[in-house]
Amino acid sequence: MSKDQKQTLTAFADALLKAVHSKEEPPSSSNILIAKEPSQPPAGQRTVRPSKTLEPEVDKSTAKKDRAHLYRLPDRRKAWFLENLALALGLDAGDSSQLPKIFLSDQILPMKLGIHLDLFAHFGIQDDEQGKKIRSVLYQGLCRQLSYQRTIRDGTHRHDLDGNTVEEISDEYKKDADNQVKRIHQMIKKANREKGDKD
Repeated sequence: MSKDQKQTLTAFADALLKAVHSKEEPPSSSNILIAKEPSQPPAGQRTVRPSKTLEPEVDKSTAKKDRAHLYRLPDRRKAWFLENLALALGLDAGDSSQLPKIFLSDQILPMKLGIHLDLFAHFGIQDDEQGKKIRSVLYQGLCRQLSYQRTIRDGTHRHDLDGNTVEEISDEYKKDADNQVKRIHQMIKKANREKGDKD
């Protein structure tokens, strides 16, 4: 290597070192503050995460309990239904305590399709006229009621006489029940308006 080449290389190295040392030193990692959520909160301290919405928390069990009345027959209606069903079945003095469990449940249970046939077999009903009375009581006192239609709309399964689940409620029946609920609500509103006009 010639003398000129050595001088040039030395000058280039000096310039490079000068340029490097003239720059600021990068901050060390100990001087960098990073907003990082701890994996675990300190002992005795609870980490609270802000919720996306400011809606109050609702106790699901309480909300479900508050809606339970929507799936029950009103007391007077239930008493009428049980008494007349017992009488139609030929039970002594309308003794409803002998009725199958499905009818004695606190909340309405969706009935299996054709449950009247099971009812006839259970009580040995063979007379057509008696069968008609039983079907009429089932329809008037239970099936056409708003609370029963809600049960079909919002329920998942049908039940046998003992209250056991036997089959799912089809979407077709759910849709029909929803229409029935809307129809009954319209009838109630109309009746209330007419009552208000009379008053």
